[in-house]
Amino acid sequence: MNNDGNFIGFDAVIGNPPYGILNKKQNKSESIVIPDEELLYYKDNELYAPAQGGMLNIFRLFIVKSISLLKQNGIFSQIFPLAFTGDISIKKLRKFIFDNTQIHFIEAFPERDNLNKRVFEAVKMSTCILQCQKQTPLPKEQFYLRLNDDRSISHDENKNFLTSEDISFLQPEFLSFPLTSPIETNILLKTYKNGNRFTKYGYCAVGEVDMTFCKSAFTDDKTKATLLKGAIIDRYILRKKMSQGEIVYIDEPTLFELKTINMNVINNERIVMQGITGVNEKIRIKAMIVSGVYCANSLNFLSMEKDINLRYLLGLMNSKLLNFIFKKFNTNSNVNGYEINNLPIIEADKATEKKVISLVEKILHEKPMKSGENKTLLENQIDEIVYSLYGLDKQEIDIIESDLY
Repeated sequence: MNNDGNFIGFDAVIGNPPYGILNKKQNKSESIVIPDEELLYYKDNELYAPAQGGMLNIFRLFIVKSISLLKQNGIFSQIFPLAFTGDISIKKLRKFIFDNTQIHFIEAFPERDNLNKRVFEAVKMSTCILQCQKQTPLPKEQFYLRLNDDRSISHDENKNFLTSEDISFLQPEFLSFPLTSPIETNILLKTYKNGNRFTKYGYCAVGEVDMTFCKSAFTDDKTKATLLKGAIIDRYILRKKMSQGEIVYIDEPTLFELKTINMNVINNERIVMQGITGVNEKIRIKAMIVSGVYCANSLNFLSMEKDINLRYLLGLMNSKLLNFIFKKFNTNSNVNGYEINNLPIIEADKATEKKVISLVEKILHEKPMKSGENKTLLENQIDEIVYSLYGLDKQEIDIIESDLY
């Protein structure tokens, strides 16, 4: 209060807000249910505009309201889902934080199976603590993001110092925070300076066959058109069997009644990749080239707008380096198209490009594989070329290699 008795804001707001999607249609018992008119209020009220995006999670409302209750230079400190750092639906909230506060730090606690290492034993969800100050932000002012591998803050761990300028450079559209150590951040900055976003060449799209809407077109008749699901896609080659679910086929006349299909996309070669991979898997990007098949919405494909050799691009996408970069921005099991779109793609000279293409061709034609040794050797050779293209030194390469094993 000021001398006139008017409220001017709190010195600090500290808390652990509830997490949960408001009035979620599925799993109703686990969602937070409020009257529809109250939900409409939160969606229409200008105060809560930064919390909008996708399904409305209540913790976002608490963040926006808490910061609005602070006086100038007041401190905000709360724990909430780690999805805040990278989820596309939270981009407005991240921008709001960058525009209205100066971040001090983010303490991150990634998802873990060990109950004794969770911040809250009953909650497997990844969480983070954000502390910031309500003031005019300074783009070059540093804050730190630290990854903690236990339930308590690991004071001995390296603090990864960043600026809002770094975040804007690494992910200009969504302002995602990379979950990295200091040297890993340097690797990201170097690779993005040397490459172009994939959006310069095309974009990552979802498979054209919706597994629910198009279900009436499915058949077990093997003489019909092939439908690929994400669970059968692997790096460079199809798996011998589905990791889950059953193989189905498509009755094309029925499918064409349900939706319009661009047959040029179907008949031409395209790079496809799994749409969901385990958040703890070492390899998250699993891509291969297909043609003449339909793709379910459980996988993604690369829609090209600029000419670039698909085999060269496949080598990059399956490389350890791009897999490493993808993992540093991803906080869930989805292989999100916007994260693929933001990957740094480097163009090689003709001789180097031919080397990568030749190695990829050998992998594609090494079937059936009698052992994994040949494929692994070829993949390692591609990785060595990719490291060189992006200008990485031995220490940086060792960091990437150790991240996978």
